[in-house]
Amino acid sequence: MEGLPLTPQTASAISAWILAVVLGFYLVVFPIWMLVHLFIQPERSVGGKVAWALGILLLPFGATLYGLFGSRRTGVQFVALMFGPFLALSVYALFVAGAQGYDWGRKPASLVAIERLGQVEAPDISLQEMDQMKYALQKLAEPGSPTAREEFGLIAALHNILQDGLLSQQEYDRWIQAYWSRAH
Repeated sequence: MEGLPLTPQTASAISAWILAVVLGFYLVVFPIWMLVHLFIQPERSVGGKVAWALGILLLPFGATLYGLFGSRRTGVQFVALMFGPFLALSVYALFVAGAQGYDWGRKPASLVAIERLGQVEAPDISLQEMDQMKYALQKLAEPGSPTAREEFGLIAALHNILQDGLLSQQEYDRWIQAYWSRAH
């Protein structure tokens, strides 16, 4: 069963939700857990508790540092050991992907459109015109495209055109005209 392509908006929403859950745990729940854990320890002095509390609240990875070095419980140390590097690598990967201009979810939709284009009947369309349309879709898939979000509408429009399995000359002309008017 072939479904609709993953749109950039849907992919971004899913990625943002997952990131929000992970960051929410790490930036809100985990520090609160570490503060509670710190203050219920009877063997730690008041000065030590205040110092660790300031570290947890003020340092970016303060809760992780406390979990690794301040806690004596292996469960807390394990969670700190797992979440600290995971968060650091996740943030790094997002920055690298953003710096390279990667547009989440974009390329698969373009590839699906190219595949669907090869499966439709287009008796009035020449091979040269079909190749031109595939080339246009490949250009839309490039991650560094400055107007990637706007151009995704062209891919969605093509999916709507191809739903009946046919591509007429009029549909081709309309789509390619919309592509050239946006691309240049």
